[in-house]
Amino acid sequence: MRKTTFPVLVYLVLFVLPFLSMAQSEGTKPVVPPPKRSFKNLTNPDSIGYMNFKLVPVPLITSSPETGVRFGAAVEYFFNAKNKNLEARGSYLHGQMTFSTKNQFEISGGWQVFSKGEKFVFRGSGGFTSFNERFWGVGNQTLDNQDYYSQFYNRNFLDSRNYRLLGKQWYAGLAMNYSRTYQVRYSRPLTPDLQKIPGVEGSTVFGFGPAVLYEGRNFPFSATKGSYLELYYQRHAKVLGANYSYDEWMFDWRHFIPFGQTATWAFQFQFRETGGEVSLREMPRMGSSTLMRGFFTGSRQVLYSCPNGIPGPHLEMGVW
Repeated sequence: MRKTTFPVLVYLVLFVLPFLSMAQSEGTKPVVPPPKRSFKNLTNPDSIGYMNFKLVPVPLITSSPETGVRFGAAVEYFFNAKNKNLEARGSYLHGQMTFSTKNQFEISGGWQVFSKGEKFVFRGSGGFTSFNERFWGVGNQTLDNQDYYSQFYNRNFLDSRNYRLLGKQWYAGLAMNYSRTYQVRYSRPLTPDLQKIPGVEGSTVFGFGPAVLYEGRNFPFSATKGSYLELYYQRHAKVLGANYSYDEWMFDWRHFIPFGQTATWAFQFQFRETGGEVSLREMPRMGSSTLMRGFFTGSRQVLYSCPNGIPGPHLEMGVW
């Protein structure tokens, strides 16, 4: 990691730690109102923490210029690991399948699971996508707005972080990232300059490294109070069929403050930096509709996103 980045992370940690001290320790049995079986609790994601449903089907329909009309279904499974008379905080498994009018298909899943006594936390996501999107290039010399390429590709991915409890809701563990992008096609032949972009015709990456987690939220799927902090480093190497080598740092902090009986103030700061020969598909990894909580996209403002050359370091920062 370069010298210009390390002081930024130190400052972020010093800034965040005071907020973490505000989060009260919930132990392994958070106090919640009695669960209610009601149509309102089934349809309102803000009430998920108070539901008495184990399996929740969710119909999906969205529309955007990139996907057209997208429709499908998701399934949420909620459970609590129990150890004698103690009950861990809520775990969840999420799965979804979607199609779009632009022939885009996705089947994916995500999870956060507490073991008995919350001694272990397992977080991650994985899936398969057959997608097409618009491509203008990378860096400052991009194409005009209407002169884009239509890019078609398939992708398999698995992102996993597994943690062991250190004490007082702090965990340490291992992060792993695998991504394979293949069968890449374009609406017309690429120019010689675009052909030089790493991974423009497909890529396989595999990375792993140490990770640290603070999990102080009362209900991770749809938190109403508490704090969350995750920091990991991954070294992507040319092993197990991977063909790119680079380093990745990620910092993610979220804080939730109850506001009245039915509202919550939520804040998030995320920082990601990569250095080395980063493939095209791995450059923009921040974002998604589930970044803050549940299915909420929220108001997103990217503060800084800068690819400094090809190949070279890439920096992304954002607040939500």
